[in-house]
Amino acid sequence: MHLFWAPYLAIASGYETLTLPVIIWGAIGGIAVGSIASLIGRRIPGVFIKNLHRTGADEADKAVTLAEIGMEKNFILRRALRDGKTLRKYVTLSNPDAFAVKSPNNSKFSRVLRKIFSIPEPEAKTEIDFSRARFFITDEARFTAEVRYNGKGADLLGVILSLLLLAALGFFLQWILPELISLVGGLILQ
Repeated sequence: MHLFWAPYLAIASGYETLTLPVIIWGAIGGIAVGSIASLIGRRIPGVFIKNLHRTGADEADKAVTLAEIGMEKNFILRRALRDGKTLRKYVTLSNPDAFAVKSPNNSKFSRVLRKIFSIPEPEAKTEIDFSRARFFITDEARFTAEVRYNGKGADLLGVILSLLLLAALGFFLQWILPELISLVGGLILQ
């Protein structure tokens, strides 16, 4: 148990050292967080698109609110439905003129930064009130969105199994890498 907890205790005690187990578990943790984020990032918009199709919201006069499809409290979905986000390429807001448009920052400093780094001019963004916003998706956009946000291959059981395999890989690497490093070090020094 000492081998596993030693790097974490060293970091917590202020003894700043980057050890091999910290690197291994940092990489494993990053991959695990990425797989969970991928699952969430594909599932929530996928469910939203399916709900829009199920309710028949395929044109502007049939648009529905998030409350009508039971997704009004979903924070991740509301973030994904803002202007400039990928989901908004497929889902259309049927009442955009009901919301205020926020003009971009156009200060002298931001203009200079855009010129230095060749950044394009920012676009105006709509401040959406999701309690009043009505969304629909056309059939052409729905087919593309269903392929993009398809949940196949990213289900909860698969993520749990991959997390268990990642943990096993972490323990294996923590056991084998010090041996390999000492073996290679012995070959180089001789």
